[in-house]
Amino acid sequence: MATAAALFSAGLSVQTAAGITVPPPPGVTTQPTSPVTQTSDISDLACGVLLWIFWLLIMFAIIMFFVGGYRYATSAGDPEKVQSANKTLLYAVIAVVVALCAWGVPTLIDSFLGGFNWTMLTSICG
Repeated sequence: MATAAALFSAGLSVQTAAGITVPPPPGVTTQPTSPVTQTSDISDLACGVLLWIFWLLIMFAIIMFFVGGYRYATSAGDPEKVQSANKTLLYAVIAVVVALCAWGVPTLIDSFLGGFNWTMLTSICG
């Protein structure tokens, strides 16, 4: 038989021998249930995280395009500064490519989990 302390810590009521039901102490809630109940929950979570990554990388790439353009405009023909500006622009393009890959990963995850449907391609993460 479980002790009253164990039942209280689990957020359950305790019934005494006299038949009186004692509720759990304030602030004690019932045990949480699993947040993942089906495969679409996993893909929804991955979708949300990867969309955040996508938009952060897009914002970063836009900022880096401006920084690279500024470096290129202020290089005054100096080969080192031109090379630095070209590298900055290259890294901005790489950030866009990584962001586009992050946009497509939820579809890949959903297809691995068996929930992918070609007719619903546009509704994933949408």
